[in-house]
Amino acid sequence: MKNLFSYRLFVVFIVLGLSFAYPKHSHAQSNDSTNTILPNLSPQEVEIRGQLEISFPSLQRQPLIGFNPPPRVPEIPEGYIPFLEAYKLSGTSLPNQRGDFDAPDQRPINEMIPARGELEASAGRYLARVIRARLSGPISDKASVYARVDYEGNEGYSPEDNIEDLRNPYDGIRSVFGFQSSGPKVGGGFELKGEVNSYTLFGTNFLQNGTFSSDIILPDRNGLNGIFEAWLSTYNDSSIDSDFRLSYSSSRYRTDLFDGSLIPLTRFNQQEQRLSGSASIDIPFSLGSFLVSTEASTSGFEQSALNASIENFSLFELKNYFINASSGFRIALNPKVSLTIAGHFLGTSYLENDQEEFRSFLTANADLSIYPTPGLTFFLRNRPSVEQNSLWEIFEKNPYVRDQPLFQSTLRPLDAQAGFTFYKGMLQLSANVGYVQSPNYLFFEHIPDQPVTGYDYRRGVFEAQYGDVDILHANGTLSLALSSQMHLKFGLSVREAELTDTNEEIPYYSPFLSENMLSYSFADNSMLVQVLGTYKSSRFRSRADRDKIPGYIDLDFLYTYMLNSGLGFVARFDNILGTQQEYWEHYKESPFMVSAGIRVIW
Repeated sequence: MKNLFSYRLFVVFIVLGLSFAYPKHSHAQSNDSTNTILPNLSPQEVEIRGQLEISFPSLQRQPLIGFNPPPRVPEIPEGYIPFLEAYKLSGTSLPNQRGDFDAPDQRPINEMIPARGELEASAGRYLARVIRARLSGPISDKASVYARVDYEGNEGYSPEDNIEDLRNPYDGIRSVFGFQSSGPKVGGGFELKGEVNSYTLFGTNFLQNGTFSSDIILPDRNGLNGIFEAWLSTYNDSSIDSDFRLSYSSSRYRTDLFDGSLIPLTRFNQQEQRLSGSASIDIPFSLGSFLVSTEASTSGFEQSALNASIENFSLFELKNYFINASSGFRIALNPKVSLTIAGHFLGTSYLENDQEEFRSFLTANADLSIYPTPGLTFFLRNRPSVEQNSLWEIFEKNPYVRDQPLFQSTLRPLDAQAGFTFYKGMLQLSANVGYVQSPNYLFFEHIPDQPVTGYDYRRGVFEAQYGDVDILHANGTLSLALSSQMHLKFGLSVREAELTDTNEEIPYYSPFLSENMLSYSFADNSMLVQVLGTYKSSRFRSRADRDKIPGYIDLDFLYTYMLNSGLGFVARFDNILGTQQEYWEHYKESPFMVSAGIRVIW
């Protein structure tokens, strides 16, 4: 193993050495490094696996979202460019195999989108392939459009050395088209989003009398999701800050199961249609602002099972809705102290004994922020929230969840935090401790393996559960630009969570998390290297037993070399340590992955 690891590092350094030897076109024509600076390094989109959430606060006025206090802008030197890659190949069978979301979209607000195009294509081990396209530009002096398409796929590898025919292929496409228009006081726009994915539940390992049967086709799962969202906002010259949003989404997941004769035994179909809306209004007065924030969502589910003979068809419908609303004040007690206090109502529907029930809470949304010196903020806050847990979100969190999971929105009536943020030049530092109480927290647990007689369809499938939980957590983040070329970020979370009714720990909930990044640009900004490291500690697989899934360390290396201002080379080395680690039991992640390709900018 040591020799194999050394070989992989040797491959990385060979690629770096070859890029140094290649003549840079910019030096032959100009000494101006702007001709060869790396493209798209500003954090408009950061798609880094593991929710690294790398971002710098905007230097413009922030849009109103709920009851967050006005941000304190850090002192960032003019011309500084954080070295952040815009995309990262997952290197696993699924982008979210470890239960994490991609970084959220960063939609521009009240600013024109520059004319820009970018295309990247790469290929690698296990026939991995990635195509990434970006296109944006103004269509008038007040309106602009943008679009992006991301495709990722691979033919998979064999997770078990003694089973050649066991593979974990994956294909997925994500696309966005958006329009926005802005004026002195009012701006608006819309987005159309689409997602398609297809993968295999290879962890089921269909067993026949205790032996893997290569004749059995593993379950296939396909997902389809579409979202339309429109928004309207007021800002800057407007006397009232406001934000209104309306969205409609339709999603579907289908899973095909097979019996011993390779005939489809069952096809599970799950469909959801959801309508959501939100409104936030900030009305200023002499001492502060009057605040109103409302969010509501309603959805309908259709779940069906169809057998191969098309003789048996069962269907049931389920509705789910939630409400999340606040009303109160933000007051500046003095130039260094602000107080936000509001009443907060949140509630959601759910099923109990096949009867629809409604759970609700009336609580406080409060925030006390103290600004003793420029760049330093102390805060004490409670921010109640609702997590909608849509069909697509549940399968994003756990791609291997059981068909027909229960659906309900998670309420957090108490989400209290105390901590500080500090900005000084190129240094950003934050730390907080908190307590979360949720009466219906969503978690997943391992379904015990069935006796190895006949065919085992349940191994490698997980149950979605909801429970009353208490969570204590402490978090710290350090972001530091060591120079104009090097950027470091380190994050650590320590947390303890248990089900209040039984005092049991939550399955698949790691007590320790650490996510780190190091970016370095050199050779007149024509080269960029980035190292990403993630650690997740061991976690229980279910409440029924005390077996733990081991923790792991994931180390990835990204390299970009711009030959000139419009053409570049990209290489990615994922899971350099080469270990076949699992987040979800029976689903080993891909070992060492290497891919390379080109990037074209215009």
